[in-house]
Amino acid sequence: MGKAGFIDLESGWNSRDGLSVDVFDDREGSYVFEKKLALSTDAPAGTALGGIDDVSLSLPLDALNFRILSVPFSDRQKLRGTIPFELDGLILGGSDTIVFDFVLLGESGDGFEVLVVYVGKKLLRDILGKLAAMGVDPRVVTSIDVHHALDAGRDGLGSRLVNPDSLGEEQRRVTAAKELAASAFNLRTGPFAYMKDEETVGRRFKTTVVLLLLLALLINVDLSFRLISAKKESGALKRELRTMYSGLFPDERRITDEVYQTRSHMKELREKENLLTGTSPLRLIKDLSQRTLPGVRLDELSVDKNLITIRGEAAAMDRIDEVKARLSEFLNEVSISDIKTSMDGKLRFTAVARGTKQGPGT
Repeated sequence: MGKAGFIDLESGWNSRDGLSVDVFDDREGSYVFEKKLALSTDAPAGTALGGIDDVSLSLPLDALNFRILSVPFSDRQKLRGTIPFELDGLILGGSDTIVFDFVLLGESGDGFEVLVVYVGKKLLRDILGKLAAMGVDPRVVTSIDVHHALDAGRDGLGSRLVNPDSLGEEQRRVTAAKELAASAFNLRTGPFAYMKDEETVGRRFKTTVVLLLLLALLINVDLSFRLISAKKESGALKRELRTMYSGLFPDERRITDEVYQTRSHMKELREKENLLTGTSPLRLIKDLSQRTLPGVRLDELSVDKNLITIRGEAAAMDRIDEVKARLSEFLNEVSISDIKTSMDGKLRFTAVARGTKQGPGT
């Protein structure tokens, strides 16, 4: 919701009579006439407009020129680049001397028709300069008469622009309200483009950049505080870890890496544990002595953790089978290998087992 002003130069610029501005109330895109303000050409009108920034200007038909062109496409960007070449041969001085806009009228045969509306740069510059001296900067430069002619349709458009209908004050205000809602064209283009919108966008962009920089600064400050806090906590944890390590290993004087050195100590403890929890040699010798066989002599015993190796000799092969059977009573996975005949005719053998059946340490 806001207000918009509309300046209608119906009879051209008359400095003696001054200017008037019709003020419309914007009611969700529908504009309703509210009041009329008189503007003097002798003093700036910034205060007289009552803070209304959205102002449109209507030029009379005799200030404008028109061309209806047939074009093969309807893309507005392409048309804006092509129309100057079409006008160069039709305008005295070429397209560089005018400011133009266009209205797409619709399809015609194999192409499209456009109405090109243009005004001399010098005339438009003079009008905008006089308004600027009064504190008025119109956002849109259009024409009530062209809008009214377009409302009647494509047929007869050219004749209506050459011989326009005579509109009363109320009819002009109705058409002005339509123009405020949706402009038919706008001659504030090129070097006469309305700059306040760009300035507003620029200010908003600068504000956004400043806010982003402030946000980035706050994030960096927060990260710095977190990093400092993390370093302090890390230092405290390291001191606590060293204190605990010194308590566990009081005889160790050189401490460089508590974690690595603790792992080394744990490895040593596991190796000692394996030695302590393996097969008991004394228990094994006792079990072997209780299972002696006639004709068999055991002369070598080796215990490596749970791997037990027994070497001996037997008078015959059946005795070796009996040795395996007796050993299997208290040993796991007993196997006989390396059976050889000795110089005195006896059989040498090697028995290998995987720990005792009674369990480790028994």
